[in-house]
Amino acid sequence: MHQIHACRHENPCRIERTHEGESVCSCGTVLEERLPEETGPSPKYSVSLYHRLEKGGDPRGMKVVNRRLHIYESSLSEFSNICGKLGMPDSVQDKAWSTYHKYRSGTYYSRAKCAMHSIFSACREAGIPVNEGTIQDTIQSVMGVKSAPNSLSVISEMREEIIQMGIDSNQGHSSEYYLNLEIKQAYTRFSKADADRFKIILMRLYAGSIGNGQDRALRASKGAYGEMGASRTV
Repeated sequence: MHQIHACRHENPCRIERTHEGESVCSCGTVLEERLPEETGPSPKYSVSLYHRLEKGGDPRGMKVVNRRLHIYESSLSEFSNICGKLGMPDSVQDKAWSTYHKYRSGTYYSRAKCAMHSIFSACREAGIPVNEGTIQDTIQSVMGVKSAPNSLSVISEMREEIIQMGIDSNQGHSSEYYLNLEIKQAYTRFSKADADRFKIILMRLYAGSIGNGQDRALRASKGAYGEMGASRTV
């Protein structure tokens, strides 16, 4: 009777390292797999609002099953494209869509006005630094309208009707929305080191100021730019 001796992988002469970075014993056992290098967060595919709510799945998977599949272009699809271009987090997209749907169902206002109101309000409530001009441009582009209203005018115009619907857009928004806008603008204008310095100064001045969030952020921003020898641009 032959005795079978299991390889214990203890002989270093029998262990080799492959080009892929794995340690492999001559018996064929992989002893150590190469771990992926951590160079940052792994990219994730973001499923759009439209496919999350209307189709309930990854659109790429749908196309693999049937490349001729017709995707119904609803108002949700149009709204989803706007949110996607603005890079809004899923939870903020969901809130904005829910509000937009209520506005379109319960008022006579245009798509552009309802979109501007619901998206701006959702971003402001969550403190997401998407500025008004970017929202306007995106609505105009996706919806194919000549112009999109500004937030102040549309909120004022729609206020009475939406309060009757039980919605008050002046309540619940984050006081840090305008602060985050100033920080975001600084990182597009300065180098990272200077932007980090600007943020520190801004936060110090903001903490020592009084008033509503918008006024505090504006004063703190002007002061921070002044300390850095620069001027605030709109």
